[in-house]
Amino acid sequence: MFGYVNNSPSVDGYQIIVAMNRDEFFSRPTKQAEIWSNGHCISGRDLEAGREGGTWFGVSTHGKIASLLNITEAAMDPDKKGRGNLVSDYISSDIDLATYSDHISVEAEEYNGFNLLLLGKLDSRWSIQYCSNRISEKSQQLQIPDDRIIAISNTTYSQPLTKTTCGRAKFAEIVREAAVSKHDELRESLLSLLSDKTCNLPDARSAIRSSLHPNLSAIFVDMSDVAAYGTRTQTILLIDAHGVGEYFEKTMTDPIDPSCPTWKTTVIPFSLSKTNETKHSFL
Repeated sequence: MFGYVNNSPSVDGYQIIVAMNRDEFFSRPTKQAEIWSNGHCISGRDLEAGREGGTWFGVSTHGKIASLLNITEAAMDPDKKGRGNLVSDYISSDIDLATYSDHISVEAEEYNGFNLLLLGKLDSRWSIQYCSNRISEKSQQLQIPDDRIIAISNTTYSQPLTKTTCGRAKFAEIVREAAVSKHDELRESLLSLLSDKTCNLPDARSAIRSSLHPNLSAIFVDMSDVAAYGTRTQTILLIDAHGVGEYFEKTMTDPIDPSCPTWKTTVIPFSLSKTNETKHSFL
């Protein structure tokens, strides 16, 4: 997941740019991106039995964004709670960023390993909270870096994979030239980044992943030669200086043929609420 956060964008600039891949088993039932029935949340959603309604990434027009990445480990406990609800519960609730992250800290061990990035907008400024059950302090407020860029994958934030570090540098080059007037060019550049199959090995922090398949070291994961698993959804979120946003999703359609998948594109325009009340609007 690569993100750009700017609390003082130019008139032709963006306050939020996010580019994210979802790597998952192709057999896992999934709902494509849509506006939820509550009218203010947008995301794709998990339809796996016992995990229904969870998601890996979502946005609310009330000024909330959340991104979930599982931490790669040798084994998972099938009896743990579904991690996707960490995103769904945040974007759909009225709970503020700090209170929600405190709540996650308390129940963090009820889940398998996760990275959770939460963004919340209050008084015209975005704040970022990083939550993980694989760090000593389960919730940390992240200071927006000088270059305004955050990047995270399947290891903890302070110990990035090589593909995360390399991708961050490429993402920085892309967003440096970002402008609303160059919208189509920006989206194509971000899709190109998300589709990069270059292996980033060796990587001391990805011993488990590289032992499973070298292509797990790439931004776009393609394991079709051995398993029905890999990058199946690509998401781009753009919010300009005026709060006008676009949720773009490119996803494989079911049933997925690993050797020749069919992709569907969904574009959902929206506007952020101008207050922290429950008012919202879609274009």
